Amino acid sequence: MSEKRKRLVVREMRTLIENNVAAGFESAAEIVEGAISAFSDELPADTLRPIAERLVAKAIEKHMEAQANWPATTDCDRLDAAFTELEGQYGILARQNYSDCLTGGHAEMQEEVADARAQGRKIRGYTFFHMQDTDFVLETGFLGLAFGTGPATDEEVALALLPKFLENEDTPIPADREQPVRFKQKVIQTWQEANPAVVVPATFAEAFRVVQSMVKDMPMLERLGVMSAVPESELAVFRVANEIVDTLRRHDLDATWEGRSERRIEVRVDWKRRR
Repeated sequence: MSEKRKRLVVREMRTLIENNVAAGFESAAEIVEGAISAFSDELPADTLRPIAERLVAKAIEKHMEAQANWPATTDCDRLDAAFTELEGQYGILARQNYSDCLTGGHAEMQEEVADARAQGRKIRGYTFFHMQDTDFVLETGFLGLAFGTGPATDEEVALALLPKFLENEDTPIPADREQPVRFKQKVIQTWQEANPAVVVPATFAEAFRVVQSMVKDMPMLERLGVMSAVPESELAVFRVANEIVDTLRRHDLDATWEGRSERRIEVRVDWKRRR
């Protein structure tokens, strides 16, 4: 490797290390090992280790000097307190720098919720931000929080809403019948198994399709007057989100949410995490 390339590797390693030190979720030893792993294709580990150790020591020293001048309470302190309160008082599991992406984070949180409930804990839902979110907040000052309630599917909600929609004269029923027959049969079978005494109407498949598309449209549900039919598990998504936002605001954090389940909660954070 040329000296020019080696200098570039060291520069990139310095940036990675400084970001991980600022993030505040890993120990010095973990940051060293992560840096070595990240650049193992560039240089041998024996060459990288002393470089990484020197850069980590310097980054931490610089971080601690800056930390000495921080205010008594930082936004990261407020975030920690809010997350502790959410889990301890409101039954909302709260995780930081959790998983490496949004999809993986949701899947892992779903498992955590299921495990906690199996242990008898009263868990209403969860919130988290993942590792890429940590990188983003360091760069921009904006943090996105994902949230949910646990294993509840839109199909289950739609099945519960269906009778109300069929009874309502304002419910639009599409004219086309393009849904796969197999899917229609599966849905009808599910409905019949759950409601053996109910006769399935001829318009079932079409109505179900509309209902499924409206499950997350709370204003529409309110206009059609079917809110009372929404299962607790679905309404809880919105209650959990509002609880998260309210808790963050009580801890003097600037949190906003658009009120739609597919949109994350946004928090402005001046990222200063203590080491």
